[in-house]
Amino acid sequence: MKAVCRDVLSNPEIIEREIQGRAGKVGPTQQSLQKSLAALDARENRSQNTEANLLMEKAMGNGSPEAFQRCMAKLKADRAWISEERQRLQAQLDTIQQKESTLLGLAKVRERLAAKLDSATNDDWRLIFNALAVEVHVTEEMGVEIRMDIPLENPLEKPPIVSTRPRV
Repeated sequence: MKAVCRDVLSNPEIIEREIQGRAGKVGPTQQSLQKSLAALDARENRSQNTEANLLMEKAMGNGSPEAFQRCMAKLKADRAWISEERQRLQAQLDTIQQKESTLLGLAKVRERLAAKLDSATNDDWRLIFNALAVEVHVTEEMGVEIRMDIPLENPLEKPPIVSTRPRV
């Protein structure tokens, strides 16, 4: 099991594949969030233009005061929703950017960790196994399958790294 973990943790291709796979999922989501934020900006601009037109109409004496009040209340509610939605989308975008920086840091951690694996004690290995959520499964063909995860913030978003060893 140590050999498999050592292979995974010291092999730059495995870590690079993980980084590329996860970065590929981040890019489209990030673009989608940025488009949604731009759409909110456009909606807010339309709302401001509508308010300016309403104020001009009121100044010229067109329309009833009740209609003006209803329209202004609708614009105020729309702006409150826009503000809340912008905060929600920005929080999602911040989370994605944080994950992206975590992925870049992962490569640096791999480099530092790979050099220390040879001198790791059993306690060190226990910490490594726990951190990677290592699971060992014996297959029906009497082979050994070792699963481990490279941790991120949300455990539901990470696919496991699987190493299958032939029957021992």
